[in-house]
Amino acid sequence: MAHLDADVAAFVDGQLSPDATEAASRHVQDCARCREAVAQQRHLKMRMQATSDVRPPASLLASLSELPRTPAPQPPPLWTRVLHSAVWGASGVVVGASLAVMLMAYVAGAPGRGLGDAVVPPVDAYAADFRTAVGGGDVVRPASSGQDVMTTARMADLTANGWPCHGTLGHDLERVEGRLQAEGAVSLTYTDGTGRLELHEQTGALDTDRLHGFAQQQLGDHEVWVRDQPGMRTVVWDAEGVVYTVVTDVDDARLVPALGDLPAAAPRPGLRERVGHGLDRLTGWLTV
Repeated sequence: MAHLDADVAAFVDGQLSPDATEAASRHVQDCARCREAVAQQRHLKMRMQATSDVRPPASLLASLSELPRTPAPQPPPLWTRVLHSAVWGASGVVVGASLAVMLMAYVAGAPGRGLGDAVVPPVDAYAADFRTAVGGGDVVRPASSGQDVMTTARMADLTANGWPCHGTLGHDLERVEGRLQAEGAVSLTYTDGTGRLELHEQTGALDTDRLHGFAQQQLGDHEVWVRDQPGMRTVVWDAEGVVYTVVTDVDDARLVPALGDLPAAAPRPGLRERVGHGLDRLTGWLTV
Protein backbone atom coordinates (compact mmCIF):
# COMPACT_ATOMS: atom_id res chain seq x y z
CA MET A 1 0.00 0.00 0.00
CA ALA A 2 1.21 3.55 -0.78
CA HIS A 3 1.80 6.09 1.98
CA LEU A 4 -1.34 7.56 3.59
CA ASP A 5 -0.38 11.19 2.84
CA ALA A 6 -3.69 13.07 2.34
CA ASP A 7 -5.64 10.24 4.00
CA VAL A 8 -3.91 10.67 7.39
CA ALA A 9 -6.62 13.00 8.75
CA ALA A 10 -9.41 10.78 7.44
CA PHE A 11 -7.78 7.72 9.02
CA VAL A 12 -7.41 9.47 12.43
CA ASP A 13 -11.03 10.75 12.26
CA GLY A 14 -12.41 7.31 11.30
CA GLN A 15 -13.74 8.51 7.95
CA LEU A 16 -12.24 5.77 5.79
CA SER A 17 -14.23 2.76 4.68
CA PRO A 18 -13.81 -0.42 6.76
CA ASP A 19 -11.59 -2.04 4.12
CA ALA A 20 -9.51 1.10 3.70
CA THR A 21 -9.20 1.48 7.48
CA GLU A 22 -7.98 -2.09 7.86
CA ALA A 23 -5.45 -1.66 5.06
CA ALA A 24 -4.25 1.65 6.52
CA SER A 25 -3.85 0.10 9.98
CA ARG A 26 -1.66 -2.68 8.57
CA HIS A 27 0.36 -0.13 6.64
CA VAL A 28 0.92 2.13 9.68
CA GLN A 29 2.31 -0.83 11.65
CA ASP A 30 5.07 -1.31 9.07
CA CYS A 31 5.66 2.28 7.89
CA ALA A 32 7.52 4.60 10.29
CA ARG A 33 6.79 7.64 8.14
CA CYS A 34 3.01 7.17 8.19
CA ARG A 35 3.04 6.12 11.84
CA GLU A 36 4.73 9.39 12.76
CA ALA A 37 2.29 11.37 10.60
CA VAL A 38 -0.67 9.68 12.33
CA ALA A 39 0.81 10.43 15.77
CA GLN A 40 1.30 14.07 14.85
CA GLN A 41 -2.27 14.34 13.54
CA ARG A 42 -3.59 12.92 16.80
CA HIS A 43 -1.55 15.45 18.78
CA LEU A 44 -2.95 18.34 16.77
CA LYS A 45 -6.50 17.02 17.07
CA MET A 46 -6.15 16.77 20.86
CA ARG A 47 -4.88 20.35 20.98
CA MET A 48 -7.78 21.68 18.87
CA GLN A 49 -10.33 19.85 21.02
CA ALA A 50 -9.06 21.47 24.24
CA THR A 51 -11.83 23.85 25.33
CA SER A 52 -12.79 25.75 28.41
CA ASP A 53 -16.33 25.19 29.60
CA VAL A 54 -16.90 27.94 32.13
CA ARG A 55 -20.47 28.34 33.35
CA PRO A 56 -21.88 30.59 36.08
CA PRO A 57 -22.92 28.93 39.33
CA ALA A 58 -26.55 27.84 39.34
CA SER A 59 -27.13 29.69 42.61
CA LEU A 60 -25.90 32.95 41.08
CA LEU A 61 -28.17 32.61 38.05
CA ALA A 62 -31.12 31.81 40.29
CA SER A 63 -30.52 34.87 42.46
CA LEU A 64 -30.14 37.13 39.42
CA SER A 65 -33.32 35.79 37.85
CA GLU A 66 -35.23 36.73 41.00
CA LEU A 67 -34.10 40.36 40.99
CA PRO A 68 -36.87 41.72 38.68
CA ARG A 69 -39.56 39.98 40.75
CA THR A 70 -38.41 41.30 44.12
CA PRO A 71 -41.34 43.22 45.66
CA ALA A 72 -40.89 46.90 46.34
CA PRO A 73 -40.12 47.69 49.98
CA GLN A 74 -42.93 49.00 52.16
CA PRO A 75 -42.86 52.74 52.92
CA PRO A 76 -40.88 53.47 56.10
CA PRO A 77 -42.56 55.02 59.13
CA LEU A 78 -43.15 58.74 59.09
CA TRP A 79 -40.43 59.49 61.63
CA THR A 80 -37.90 57.62 59.48
CA ARG A 81 -38.85 59.70 56.46
CA VAL A 82 -38.45 62.85 58.49
CA LEU A 83 -34.96 61.87 59.72
CA HIS A 84 -33.74 60.77 56.29
CA SER A 85 -34.29 63.01 53.30
CA ALA A 86 -35.32 61.55 49.97
CA VAL A 87 -31.90 62.33 48.56
CA TRP A 88 -30.04 60.34 51.23
CA GLY A 89 -32.46 57.44 50.91
CA ALA A 90 -32.06 57.24 47.15
CA SER A 91 -28.29 57.52 47.47
CA GLY A 92 -28.22 54.62 49.93
CA VAL A 93 -30.21 52.39 47.59
CA VAL A 94 -27.99 53.24 44.65
CA VAL A 95 -24.81 52.65 46.63
CA GLY A 96 -26.09 49.36 48.05
CA ALA A 97 -27.18 48.09 44.64
CA SER A 98 -23.87 49.18 43.10
CA LEU A 99 -21.87 47.37 45.77
CA ALA A 100 -23.91 44.21 45.23
CA VAL A 101 -23.33 44.33 41.48
CA MET A 102 -19.61 45.01 41.97
CA LEU A 103 -19.33 42.05 44.34
CA MET A 104 -21.08 39.72 41.88
CA ALA A 105 -18.86 41.03 39.07
CA TYR A 106 -15.72 40.40 41.17
CA VAL A 107 -16.79 36.80 41.83
CA ALA A 108 -17.79 36.21 38.20
CA GLY A 109 -14.52 37.70 36.94
CA ALA A 110 -12.31 35.19 38.72
CA PRO A 111 -9.79 33.60 36.33
CA GLY A 112 -10.97 30.21 35.14
CA ARG A 113 -8.80 27.16 34.93
CA GLY A 114 -6.81 26.65 31.76
CA LEU A 115 -8.02 25.01 28.58
CA GLY A 116 -8.63 21.29 28.42
CA ASP A 117 -8.94 18.43 30.89
CA ALA A 118 -7.26 18.62 34.30
CA VAL A 119 -3.79 17.06 34.05
CA VAL A 120 -1.15 15.98 36.54
CA PRO A 121 2.01 15.16 34.56
CA PRO A 122 3.94 12.01 35.57
CA VAL A 123 6.63 14.05 37.31
CA ASP A 124 8.10 11.10 39.19
CA ALA A 125 8.56 9.10 35.98
CA TYR A 126 10.14 12.12 34.27
CA ALA A 127 12.52 12.56 37.22
CA ALA A 128 13.47 8.87 37.16
CA ASP A 129 14.19 9.04 33.42
CA PHE A 130 16.34 12.12 34.01
CA ARG A 131 18.38 10.37 36.71
CA THR A 132 18.91 7.39 34.41
CA ALA A 133 20.09 9.63 31.57
CA VAL A 134 22.66 11.50 33.66
CA GLY A 135 23.47 8.76 36.16
CA GLY A 136 26.65 7.74 34.41
CA GLY A 137 27.96 11.29 34.21
CA ASP A 138 27.16 11.52 30.51
CA VAL A 139 24.86 14.54 30.16
CA VAL A 140 24.00 13.87 26.52
CA ARG A 141 22.07 10.66 26.08
CA PRO A 142 22.42 9.21 22.57
CA ALA A 143 19.35 9.53 20.37
CA SER A 144 16.79 6.88 21.27
CA SER A 145 16.32 4.01 18.91
CA GLY A 146 12.72 3.20 18.11
CA GLN A 147 9.68 4.60 16.41
CA ASP A 148 9.04 7.52 18.76
CA VAL A 149 12.01 9.66 17.67
CA MET A 150 10.91 12.74 15.71
CA THR A 151 12.69 14.14 12.71
CA THR A 152 13.72 17.78 12.54
CA ALA A 153 11.01 18.39 9.94
CA ARG A 154 8.32 16.93 12.20
CA MET A 155 9.42 19.10 15.11
CA ALA A 156 9.29 22.15 12.84
CA ASP A 157 5.73 21.20 11.84
CA LEU A 158 4.71 20.86 15.49
CA THR A 159 6.21 24.26 16.31
CA ALA A 160 4.27 25.83 13.43
CA ASN A 161 1.07 24.34 14.88
CA GLY A 162 1.54 25.63 18.43
CA TRP A 163 3.86 23.07 20.05
CA PRO A 164 7.15 24.78 21.02
CA CYS A 165 9.88 22.44 19.77
CA HIS A 166 12.53 25.15 19.55
CA GLY A 167 16.00 24.25 18.35
CA THR A 168 17.53 26.34 21.15
CA LEU A 169 16.32 27.41 24.58
CA GLY A 170 17.84 30.31 26.46
CA HIS A 171 21.33 31.33 25.49
CA ASP A 172 23.02 28.02 24.70
CA LEU A 173 20.82 25.00 25.40
CA GLU A 174 20.70 23.11 22.09
CA ARG A 175 18.05 20.51 21.25
CA VAL A 176 19.60 17.06 20.77
CA GLU A 177 16.48 14.87 20.68
CA GLY A 178 12.71 14.93 20.27
CA ARG A 179 10.29 12.10 21.00
CA LEU A 180 6.55 11.41 20.78
CA GLN A 181 5.30 9.63 23.88
CA ALA A 182 2.60 6.96 23.74
CA GLU A 183 0.34 8.94 26.10
CA GLY A 184 0.37 11.95 23.75
CA ALA A 185 3.21 14.02 25.21
CA VAL A 186 6.05 15.61 23.25
CA SER A 187 9.43 15.19 24.98
CA LEU A 188 12.50 17.26 24.03
CA THR A 189 16.07 17.10 25.34
CA TYR A 190 18.42 20.13 25.46
CA THR A 191 22.02 20.50 26.60
CA ASP A 192 24.88 22.99 26.58
CA GLY A 193 27.46 20.22 27.00
CA THR A 194 27.57 20.42 30.79
CA GLY A 195 23.93 20.73 31.86
CA ARG A 196 20.76 19.01 30.70
CA LEU A 197 17.14 20.12 30.37
CA GLU A 198 14.26 17.83 29.46
CA LEU A 199 10.99 19.47 28.38
CA HIS A 200 7.69 17.57 28.28
CA GLU A 201 4.54 19.05 26.71
CA GLN A 202 0.98 17.66 26.85
CA THR A 203 -2.49 19.07 26.29
CA GLY A 204 -4.67 20.06 29.22
CA ALA A 205 -4.76 22.32 32.27
CA LEU A 206 -2.53 21.76 35.30
CA ASP A 207 -4.41 20.30 38.27
CA THR A 208 -2.50 21.97 41.11
CA ASP A 209 -4.66 20.31 43.79
CA ARG A 210 -3.12 16.92 42.95
CA LEU A 211 0.42 18.22 42.42
CA HIS A 212 2.17 17.19 45.64
CA GLY A 213 5.59 18.24 46.91
CA PHE A 214 5.74 21.42 44.80
CA ALA A 215 5.91 25.06 45.88
CA GLN A 216 4.73 28.01 43.81
CA GLN A 217 7.52 30.34 42.67
CA GLN A 218 8.16 33.16 40.23
CA LEU A 219 10.97 32.42 37.76
CA GLY A 220 11.41 35.38 35.47
CA ASP A 221 8.04 36.07 33.83
CA HIS A 222 6.73 32.61 34.69
CA GLU A 223 4.59 31.73 37.69
CA VAL A 224 5.44 28.05 38.14
CA TRP A 225 5.38 25.11 40.56
CA VAL A 226 8.83 23.89 41.62
CA ARG A 227 10.20 20.79 43.34
CA ASP A 228 13.90 20.67 44.21
CA GLN A 229 15.61 17.30 44.60
CA PRO A 230 19.28 16.36 44.89
CA GLY A 231 20.96 17.11 41.59
CA MET A 232 17.85 18.29 39.75
CA ARG A 233 14.83 20.57 39.73
CA THR A 234 11.33 19.91 38.33
CA VAL A 235 9.27 22.90 37.12
CA VAL A 236 5.61 22.65 36.06
CA TRP A 237 3.09 25.18 34.68
CA ASP A 238 0.41 25.47 32.02
CA ALA A 239 -0.32 28.01 29.30
CA GLU A 240 -2.69 28.16 26.33
CA GLY A 241 -4.04 24.64 26.82
CA VAL A 242 -0.65 22.91 27.24
CA VAL A 243 0.98 21.62 30.45
CA TYR A 244 4.78 22.05 30.49
CA THR A 245 7.14 20.00 32.68
CA VAL A 246 10.86 20.80 32.85
CA VAL A 247 13.36 18.52 34.60
CA THR A 248 16.87 19.97 34.67
CA ASP A 249 20.17 20.33 36.50
CA VAL A 250 21.04 23.78 35.11
CA ASP A 251 21.15 26.78 37.45
CA ASP A 252 18.67 29.67 37.47
CA ALA A 253 20.97 31.83 35.35
CA ARG A 254 20.40 29.39 32.47
CA LEU A 255 16.93 28.15 33.43
CA VAL A 256 15.17 31.53 33.50
CA PRO A 257 16.18 32.49 29.92
CA ALA A 258 15.13 29.01 28.76
CA LEU A 259 11.69 29.43 30.32
CA GLY A 260 11.48 32.85 28.70
CA ASP A 261 11.42 31.14 25.28
CA LEU A 262 8.31 29.15 26.27
CA PRO A 263 4.69 30.35 26.70
CA ALA A 264 3.77 31.71 30.12
CA ALA A 265 0.40 31.65 31.83
CA ALA A 266 -1.66 34.82 31.48
CA PRO A 267 -0.98 37.24 34.37
CA ARG A 268 -3.55 37.44 37.13
CA PRO A 269 -5.94 40.33 36.49
CA GLY A 270 -5.95 43.35 38.77
CA LEU A 271 -9.07 44.53 40.59
CA ARG A 272 -10.24 46.77 37.75
CA GLU A 273 -9.63 44.13 35.06
CA ARG A 274 -11.33 41.40 37.13
CA VAL A 275 -14.45 43.50 37.83
CA GLY A 276 -14.62 44.61 34.20
CA HIS A 277 -14.36 41.02 33.00
CA GLY A 278 -17.00 39.98 35.53
CA LEU A 279 -19.42 42.69 34.33
CA ASP A 280 -18.95 41.48 30.76
CA ARG A 281 -19.70 37.91 31.80
CA LEU A 282 -22.76 38.88 33.85
CA THR A 283 -24.12 40.85 30.91
CA GLY A 284 -23.56 37.86 28.63
CA TRP A 285 -25.32 35.47 31.02
CA LEU A 286 -28.37 37.72 31.37
CA THR A 287 -28.75 38.20 27.62
CA VAL A 288 -28.55 34.49 26.74
